[in-house]
Amino acid sequence: MYAYGRGASPESIQRSFPLLTLEQVHGAVAFYLSHKADVYKYPTEGEEEFEKLQNASHEKHADWYEKLRRAREEMLRTRS
Repeated sequence: MYAYGRGASPESIQRSFPLLTLEQVHGAVAFYLSHKADVYKYPTEGEEEFEKLQNASHEKHADWYEKLRRAREEMLRTRS
């Protein structure tokens, strides 16, 4: 979907992914064109869920993340 969106032809996409047939690439492009909203919605939802989980982890283990941040700063100071 990204290559096609940047203007790549199905033939050039197939050359980049030789395990796919040209028919499979055309099928994927047809699906993409018919379901653009859903295609872009899926990664966005995944990113949002990842951020929620990451924030929950940071809140739950705030002390540990603070120790890690200080250790990283100390390491960077001693390298300079």
